[in-house]
Amino acid sequence: MTKKLNLGCGKDIKQNYVNLDVVKLPGVDIVHNLEKYPYPFKDNEFDEVYCHHVLEHMTSIVKPLEELWRITRKGGKLVIEVPISPGIGAFVDPTHKSFYTFGTFDYFTENNMLNYYSKARFKILKRRIIFSTNLYPLKWFYNLATKIVNSDINLQKAYFFNFSFIFPAYLIDAELEVVK
Repeated sequence: MTKKLNLGCGKDIKQNYVNLDVVKLPGVDIVHNLEKYPYPFKDNEFDEVYCHHVLEHMTSIVKPLEELWRITRKGGKLVIEVPISPGIGAFVDPTHKSFYTFGTFDYFTENNMLNYYSKARFKILKRRIIFSTNLYPLKWFYNLATKIVNSDINLQKAYFFNFSFIFPAYLIDAELEVVK
């Protein structure tokens, strides 16, 4: 039986997940402030951790990723969605404290020269740049941009390094495998 954690769930309660939030809402299984370390779980307890719009609200990028690495088993998966910087989604919410780019998770991979900040290691399984689809009637355009940019890793890098400040995206959607 796989054990899954829905981190910072708010009202998005998921069946067959341990639902954790800082506020005791209906369906929340564990109340915990994610800025308090360590998290109330054993090492290697989870097979999957789902983080949907929660990590950007934390003061550190390194500390929560280290904790998620600690509580997730080797080969387990983190499913992360955060606003991408530069982008309006990253800066519009006054409660956002951390900012993620296309390259942020690279600092936690085994082959990165700058991975000395942390012992937590991940393999990037998927990383997609998502353009806003909320702006009707341009929804078709944003969907097309998402499809084109994510069709090749070199297009993703070219977009990030050359065009992200001219034509900002909205989100980064990533899946990371825990390496131990």
